[in-house]
This record gives sequence, C-alpha cells and structure tokens, in this order.
Amino acid sequence: MPTRFASARVDNVTQQAQPSDRARKLLDTLKANGVTHEGNATDADHIARLAKMPKGQVNEALQQLVQAKLVRRIEHHKAARYVVVPQTTTPAAPR
Repeated sequence: MPTRFASARVDNVTQQAQPSDRARKLLDTLKANGVTHEGNATDADHIARLAKMPKGQVNEALQQLVQAKLVRRIEHHKAARYVVVPQTTTPAAPR
C-alpha cells in the first residue's frame, strides 16, 4: 500500500509544477491586456471579466500561477492585486 500513496504524491507534485490549461489561458489574457507591471496590477474580479471565466476558476488558476512564480500577488487594502512576473531570458553566448 505505501507504494500506491508514494506514486500518487509524485504525480501531485509534477501536476503542481506545470500550470493547467486554464492557468495558461489566464496568463495569456493577462499579458494581452498589459498586466505586466505594478502600475497595471489588477484584482481577481477584473481578471475574471477580462478572461470571461468564472471567478472560482480564476482564483484557482491564479493560485497555480503564483505557486509557479509566473504571477505575483500584491497585497492591496481589502483585495489582492496580481501582476505578471517578467520572464528573464539569458542572452546567447557570443561565438
């Protein structure tokens, strides 16, 4: 029996490492609407309207993106705001 639980735990860890399709759709929506710096950070209600998704699905997708460090959660008065984390790319090595 312990092997069954161990394999389930490994599967759960690998699922958390990669965002779901909904989370990827949400990330694309945020990038398309310019939520890429703190001045444009927006709350979950506004993100739900932008993505045309139910608020529960948006909250779940935002949690996945925050865990994957693709989106940053910023505390703001009563509601949290979210912003896309800029992805750093390593420059190509000169030849």
